[in-house]
Amino acid sequence: MVPLWLQGIILPLLLWLLTKVIPLGPIPDKQFDLWYMPYPISTWLSTGSFSAVLVALIVFLVSGAIWSPFLRVYDRQLVKQAEAEAQKAAMATDATAPEAKSTETGRTTTVRKVKRKRPPMNTPAPDHGASPRNDPTKD
Repeated sequence: MVPLWLQGIILPLLLWLLTKVIPLGPIPDKQFDLWYMPYPISTWLSTGSFSAVLVALIVFLVSGAIWSPFLRVYDRQLVKQAEAEAQKAAMATDATAPEAKSTETGRTTTVRKVKRKRPPMNTPAPDHGASPRNDPTKD
């Protein structure tokens, strides 16, 4: 919410500064209705000036500079949350798994049983005996 407010205040002031006070880029004199065109290309087509593309890139970089600290904080919060969940899950599995004491090192290791729900793909199906219809001894 804060970067949206900052962006809404700083970027219009920056554009006013770069187009009116310091005439770095011209104000578009024609309307350009291709909204799906990439921003720097549409800026060049509507103004005919490469300095306007420079102004667009400056605005883009300032916008990134406004958003980056907030995104870093959010990323740190997500990393801490993921670490806490992983630690909680590890503690839950350690509490349910039996422990074995190693005699050589004296360290405690966790032994987990893994249940297989289905056989591996490369093993043949089990043979349950010959079928009466396919028995070669009965003719």
